[in-house]
Amino acid sequence: MIRVWSARKSILLGGLLSGILSVIPIINLFNIFFMIWMGVGSVVSIYLLKKDIPEIQTSDAALVGAASGLTGGIIFGLFSSIMVFNISEEKIERVLDRVGSLASLVEEDAMSLIQDTNFRMMFFGVIAIGFCFAIIAGLIGGLIGKSIFFNRENKKKDEIS
Repeated sequence: MIRVWSARKSILLGGLLSGILSVIPIINLFNIFFMIWMGVGSVVSIYLLKKDIPEIQTSDAALVGAASGLTGGIIFGLFSSIMVFNISEEKIERVLDRVGSLASLVEEDAMSLIQDTNFRMMFFGVIAIGFCFAIIAGLIGGLIGKSIFFNRENKKKDEIS
């Protein structure tokens, strides 16, 4: 069993890193590729945990990674929600006019869907799905972090023996 304070600290720092990277424009596009920042934040969490704990179980690494991914997802969701709810209807219409003039391929149905008041409700559905992917990416990142940072020492110990 891992020490709770060490795990919390590493989860918060890794989640904070992934959440902030997920909010920064252009850099956040890397999350399109399997929520890469959530995975990176989880690897960082395992690295930080390694400094306090010499060995952890695979299940603990998965749990720390998933919690780090969830933390990053919550940070991303909060900032995204604030940004979406600060967008007025007029701004949305101006953006849609620009997009419509630039991309004639956008169908009228898609334009009316975005203009619909349910757009913000759909946004929350996308965020909920994002949380699931953030947890999965964090779990995978935690397992990758364990294999990078913890198994390397075991191999060195086996070679010395």
